[in-house]
Amino acid sequence: MALPAFDSLDHRHGLNATAVRSALNVSGGQPDARAWRGFAARLLHGTGLGALGAGVLFFVAANWQDCGVLGRFVLLQAALLIAVGVALWRPPPLALGQATLLLATLLTGGLLALFGQSYQTGADVHELFFVWALLALPFALAGGSGALWALWWCVLNVALALLCGWVGTEHVFWRVLDGRSIGQPALLMLPCLCNFAAAAVFARAAKTRFAAAAPPWLVRLLTSFGFAYGTLACIGVVVGEALRRSQAPAAAAQGTGVVLAFAAITAAIAFATLRRRSNVFNMALLAASWIAISTTGLGKSMRFDDVGSFFMIALWLVGTSTAASLLLMHWVRAWHAPADAGAMEAAVTTHRPWYISLLLGASGWLAGGFLLGFVALLFHPNSAVGAAVSGGVLLAAAWGLFKADRDGAFTPQLALALSFAGQCLMLFAVTEHTHALAAIARAAFVLQFAMLLLMPNRLHRVMSALFALIAWALLWRFGLFGEPAWAGSSSMAPSLPAALAGWALTWLPPGAALWLLIRHEPAWVARGGAPVLRPALAGVIVGIAFATLASEPLESFRWWGNAPVRQDWLALWPLLSAGAALAAVAASFALGSRALMGACIAAVLLHVSHFYYALGTSLLLKSLLMLAMGVALLIAARRLRATVDGVNPRTRRCPAPAR
Repeated sequence: MALPAFDSLDHRHGLNATAVRSALNVSGGQPDARAWRGFAARLLHGTGLGALGAGVLFFVAANWQDCGVLGRFVLLQAALLIAVGVALWRPPPLALGQATLLLATLLTGGLLALFGQSYQTGADVHELFFVWALLALPFALAGGSGALWALWWCVLNVALALLCGWVGTEHVFWRVLDGRSIGQPALLMLPCLCNFAAAAVFARAAKTRFAAAAPPWLVRLLTSFGFAYGTLACIGVVVGEALRRSQAPAAAAQGTGVVLAFAAITAAIAFATLRRRSNVFNMALLAASWIAISTTGLGKSMRFDDVGSFFMIALWLVGTSTAASLLLMHWVRAWHAPADAGAMEAAVTTHRPWYISLLLGASGWLAGGFLLGFVALLFHPNSAVGAAVSGGVLLAAAWGLFKADRDGAFTPQLALALSFAGQCLMLFAVTEHTHALAAIARAAFVLQFAMLLLMPNRLHRVMSALFALIAWALLWRFGLFGEPAWAGSSSMAPSLPAALAGWALTWLPPGAALWLLIRHEPAWVARGGAPVLRPALAGVIVGIAFATLASEPLESFRWWGNAPVRQDWLALWPLLSAGAALAAVAASFALGSRALMGACIAAVLLHVSHFYYALGTSLLLKSLLMLAMGVALLIAARRLRATVDGVNPRTRRCPAPAR
């Protein structure tokens, strides 16, 4: 399988991506035909089961008023029993058994929701999720699958977030537990500790016979949850929202205790990680967490009283993220390359992991927002000409910094922030001439495409490709079918052929470009196109997975007000976009990037969720579509798996060996 896309291979060793892949015995830099068939079979199998589960839930929701209470329960319970029966017929660790247990877990949640809606038990939402986690625990234990445990922990984390974050100290549970005022940050430390403890348990289980149930990505997911809760708790202390019900004298001490407790936990994680020299991801989470906390504290202390506070916060973000990236990359090279590594190992370890790039990108663009405020307050570019000139100066400065110090850390981060501020000013200049969303999106697309070609920085080019696709989606969405009602215009309701043609015009060209980039990768790498096209490839993959959300009918999420939501065939776009995200999963597989694959799978789930809420077609039609798709995908996966295993799909027998 191909290696992940490289940032830039060390030119001192005279290596390029083709040479590295050839030396590692990677044929053509792409998976072979057998690997593709195996991947396609797994993808179709998982997608088919998910479509069947969604189709059942859609069908129950569509016939909610007609089935009656008994009919609703019969439908869901029958589906649950079938899923459990299939799991008993093909028990784990077989893939079919694990997949049906995953489906049974989802159906359990649907049954609990149905029970709560039918009998009005008065149970809160967090109680439903706690019961869901309790009832689904046997499925997770029996499945022995990382995916099952990930789903189970996501359900439990939703319950904990609702109990500790949403309901908070008003819940009777906390009043009985402690009569004193409990601060919101202290409550958030409970799910923080639960996730860190679970991550430690699964990390230990990975070294036992239960390793299949504890993949490394699951440990990373739980660790990320723990850091997220702890960071939010400390930010709550910093901004002064330690107590909700009263200002008890112990509020300050309680907040200090929360910060010290989280600091002790992160120090213990850092000590264990440094001692084992094995997991830079934990250190990246630690750095991101404390950068967020410290930036919040700096912003509160400065209170944005003067223009210099914006500049100081931007400088702090750039400086801390730069220092963190330098230290993290030092550990990446030291921990993942042996002492006697030759040129090949050195070239491979120069790749910047995705989580470090994400840290740098988020910090750089956030710093750019503060720089934008600094420039706006200092120079007051109120006119289109003033904004365009200021934006051009900032973009030129960013290009010069990128060009002067390509391999540095601080300078590219500062340039990234300057570029973000400059682009915002340029688009502000466009809005002075037109308020049409399609025209603004067109200008944004041209600007991002220019940034992709001109800015000599990989991270900037990845983000430019992503934002270019977002602008592309908005351009076609509003250009073809008019602007939404909230923009002061009445858009047209397209017919089914028009909706399908519009989606094809929007997303087939980016899909074709992605296919051509992957298919002809060795050719453009040999011609020296890797510095531009390799980051563009990563940005296009993420864009096809997520930017499709920008072109979907988001007004269907308008749950407030009495104005009716328009019914049209654009409601099919989320389903089509889910298919595009699956194509992005395949492209990520071609690059060998598990991080991109995980992100694209998350995009698929987002699109399916939006497909449920998108108004325009009935839930009954949606359920029939999902059920038919599920059956067709499972049949295709079965036949494809048979060809991979060398089994005749009709007779289920292996061919006789040649004599």
